[in-house]
Amino acid sequence: MAMDELHSAQQSLLFSNGGDNNKNKIRKKGIFGSLAKWILKFTMWVIFVLWVAMFCVVPTDLGSDLYDDWIDATSGALFGKTGSALLLYSGPIIMIAFLAVPYLLLSGEDQQEEELQEKRPPRFRLWTFPVLVEGPFGVVSAAEFIGIILFVVFVLWTLYANAVVNFELLPSYGDLTFKEMSCVILEFVALGFGATGSYLLAFFFLPIARGSVLLRLIGIPFEHATRYHVWLGHLSMLLFTLHGAIYLIAWSIEGHLIDDILEWGNLAGVISLLSGLLMWVTSLHPVRKQKFELFFYTHQLYAVFVFFFAQHAGFHFNSAAGGIFLFIIDRFLRFCQSRRTVDIISAKCLPCGTVELILSKPASNSSSQHTSF
Repeated sequence: MAMDELHSAQQSLLFSNGGDNNKNKIRKKGIFGSLAKWILKFTMWVIFVLWVAMFCVVPTDLGSDLYDDWIDATSGALFGKTGSALLLYSGPIIMIAFLAVPYLLLSGEDQQEEELQEKRPPRFRLWTFPVLVEGPFGVVSAAEFIGIILFVVFVLWTLYANAVVNFELLPSYGDLTFKEMSCVILEFVALGFGATGSYLLAFFFLPIARGSVLLRLIGIPFEHATRYHVWLGHLSMLLFTLHGAIYLIAWSIEGHLIDDILEWGNLAGVISLLSGLLMWVTSLHPVRKQKFELFFYTHQLYAVFVFFFAQHAGFHFNSAAGGIFLFIIDRFLRFCQSRRTVDIISAKCLPCGTVELILSKPASNSSSQHTSF
């Protein structure tokens, strides 16, 4: 009897020691995982802040000098100056996308579910606190309102910085007549609008990459992120329209409008602008609501817009290439995963006007033993 009690005590002691060891291993694993997540998150934030700051600094004299130094230091590689500019403008956002993959893997679905299930006391949150309820933007949270203000400040600052740098070049043109001076000033202003619009394209394609790790990283669903694409689209097309219209006015004053338009670089810009205007007009709410198919099929002109924009913008296309690259990868992966035919189980019109479709999916190929595991 005593031997049985001693044996059971030793057995329970062994089990308790093993349980403590497992807990210690889990605790150490959690510490290392949290440290790795913190390092990845900090690195991504640093890269993002430096990336945004670069767009603000490059139009200035200091930024131009730093940009020239970067090009001189890295243009000796295989791809030359284009590769250097592409690495500078598009490399950071692509690097963030790559770092987001291990960060999301470390986060894990189970941990995310536990965080959602935790009971948290009510508190003020920028992402959920509404600031604007009625208006052209719809319901706007405090965080979105701050983002709108920052983008407006960014656009105004970029226009101002480009104008200062360009107008400093006026004395180098020598003695000009009033007509010639007016045309040069108009071309400088148009160039500033175009450069600012190309900077906005760096963010333009990021919200509409449905399967992008960036949307999962910041926790914004695709359906909600599309509104950011719409806002950026309106602002970008306004800048591009002003860019093209002012150039047309300047060329008309100079008297060689047709000759300038027929130049390949300018003709590509005209084609890109016309395709963008078609997408812009058909994306307006009355047209999109009543003629959704027209809006959808017209939006496939984005390929024409991007191709001819690259032909027209040349070096400035590097600023938008990163977001376009991530969008193309997402489109390619979704194309490979898509099916030609699908059965619709049910359709329901929600109060907000959105049509909800429930589609069938293929049966699972897993055996019954997977369920037991």
